[in-house]
Amino acid sequence: MVIVKRILFVLQIIFIFNSCLLNPVVNGAVLSNETDKNSFLRSVFGYLLQRPIRTIKLNKDSSVIQRLGTDQLSASLTVDGNPTTTSFVWTSSNTSVATVSENGLVTSVGTGLATITVREMGGSAFAVCAIHVYSGYVYTSLNFNTAVGRLTMNTSSGLLTFNSTIGTVGIDPTGIAVDPFGRFAYTGDFNGGNISQFKIDVSTGALTANGSITTGGLPRNIFISPDAKFLYLANQGLTSVQSFAINQSTGALTLIDSFSVGSPLANLTMEPTGKYLFVRNSTGTNLLSILLDSSGSMTLASTSPTVSPIGTLATDPYGRYVFVACGLPNSISSMKLNRENGNLALIGTLDLPTLPNGIVVHPNGRFLYSANILDQTISTISITPDSGALSLIATTSPRGGSVRYIVIDPTGRFAYLADNAGSLQQYSIDQNTGVLTWLGDVNPGGNQWNLYIF
Repeated sequence: MVIVKRILFVLQIIFIFNSCLLNPVVNGAVLSNETDKNSFLRSVFGYLLQRPIRTIKLNKDSSVIQRLGTDQLSASLTVDGNPTTTSFVWTSSNTSVATVSENGLVTSVGTGLATITVREMGGSAFAVCAIHVYSGYVYTSLNFNTAVGRLTMNTSSGLLTFNSTIGTVGIDPTGIAVDPFGRFAYTGDFNGGNISQFKIDVSTGALTANGSITTGGLPRNIFISPDAKFLYLANQGLTSVQSFAINQSTGALTLIDSFSVGSPLANLTMEPTGKYLFVRNSTGTNLLSILLDSSGSMTLASTSPTVSPIGTLATDPYGRYVFVACGLPNSISSMKLNRENGNLALIGTLDLPTLPNGIVVHPNGRFLYSANILDQTISTISITPDSGALSLIATTSPRGGSVRYIVIDPTGRFAYLADNAGSLQQYSIDQNTGVLTWLGDVNPGGNQWNLYIF
């Protein structure tokens, strides 16, 4: 492997060197004849082939940590594959999310994402670890109660403890989302024609009312961009997607753009980098890939192949695939995303014995879960990483009376299911098989439509 790396490096140098020599001024100034050129090349490339390959390896390339928790990173240096003793320099890309000590101990400070980089002291070798800090708070929209319920997760057992509820400005809150940094929360108040806004106490997770913005129509589900700058709303009544700028100091929303779909829509999703948003089209049988620019404006990028009538949507954590829950017949279709142009190619369709409603992909990208609204079960589905093909693994026993949406905690160990006719359902996840085990239910202050964990 070391030899291969050296050869590739040498080939890059040859290409650059010959490109420079195409300039006659450079050629004449550096080399007077072909003999000089050959001698020079032998000397330089002989040196490069002997140049040692220095590599830093970390004990992990990603880590999910609860806020105020720690994780120990360790690094090792090899030179031409041989372990070598050295000193390292550690840095964090975002010290408001995570800090790192001189010995590689990561301490989580606030929710969000950060990158820890380790470098060889006085050298050029380096390695990185992606850090995701989460709070362990769960929020659920209680549409019959015109409120939001707040719960706290026990990170060892996965069990939730109910904390409190707070009223929304408009009636019938359904969609709910929290900005990635854990500062603000929002609900789409379906029969109120507005979005309720809340501030979050980062220490306790408690919500404080923060006003609202009128949207008109029937505001349904919400998605917030990874950089927390924009909020996107599926407005069922206005048959459009609306985009709003998020004031980074106050959390207040300002309408930026509206993208007409031409028929009622309730669901939307976004690929992980925030480049594309996905919604169904006017016929409900094609998926629209919408390009999002740096100002929050929306432009159609492409339209997918035709599938069965589209319901809810989900993407995998690596931005490779988009999954579509369909009805008539009951199924889930998978599509491959071209990140360059937003094109969607149909991979295949998995038929299900019941109607899927909310769907979610496990953080490891290997499993998909479907909350089935007709028989109150959850389907566990395998995702083939290289192809995006789906296959059914297992189906849980019926729980609840009107299951809606399902979320998975950032560590991938626990799942929570909203029930619009009962208590919130709790599950543990087998990390090898993806199979769910019921842990019990908890009353979050009312019947739930949707939920969000961060």
